[in-house]
Amino acid sequence: MLIIERRKSQRRSGHRPFANVIDPFVDRSYGPNFDPKSEWDRLFIDRVHACDEAEILSGRVKPTHMLAVASPTQVQELISMDRLTPEFCVRYP
Repeated sequence: MLIIERRKSQRRSGHRPFANVIDPFVDRSYGPNFDPKSEWDRLFIDRVHACDEAEILSGRVKPTHMLAVASPTQVQELISMDRLTPEFCVRYP
């Protein structure tokens, strides 16, 4: 919410939100149980990731991570990937 409220004073030039459902499958929880050499495991992770991206882009789930580029000077416009603006990515309770 602060990213939206303070947008005019922010010195960001771009951001890229990502990930939600895929997290447990690639993080410490279950990630070590997958073998990167196994074609089935790689295809499974790719399918989960594709579903995750589709759900994020549809707005049904919200991203849980974000990479941002910051600038020491005021920027004229915010560069967003696809339609993933800060306003779109907020999950309201």
